[in-house]
Amino acid sequence: MGAAAARELASDYILRLSDVRPIDSIIADGPRKDQNATAPLPALLPAPHESMVADVSDAEAVMRACAGMDAVVNCTVIRVILCWLSMSTPWASTTLCAPVLRTASAALCKPARSCTP
Repeated sequence: MGAAAARELASDYILRLSDVRPIDSIIADGPRKDQNATAPLPALLPAPHESMVADVSDAEAVMRACAGMDAVVNCTVIRVILCWLSMSTPWASTTLCAPVLRTASAALCKPARSCTP
């Protein structure tokens, strides 16, 4: 989903893409075994776009990824954990996404601006 969103947004916005692995490694490795072979892969976008490694479980890494951005689009996928939890606990997706949303809102919300996480 992130790769497709980046392709659509890149012509109109300056993007900072992040993943738990370097984007060029993801491209070189090709589709994951648990992914459809036709699923879109990310692209290395030219400047002024950026890419960086950031793990969403690391609040400081999320803060660095959000720094200076006007908006955050979270396309985080926690494949095994999310699939298992979503079947057994209805609060799973909210609980797993909450740290990302809190960190992103802290990075984006300035004192002069009113933001509701």
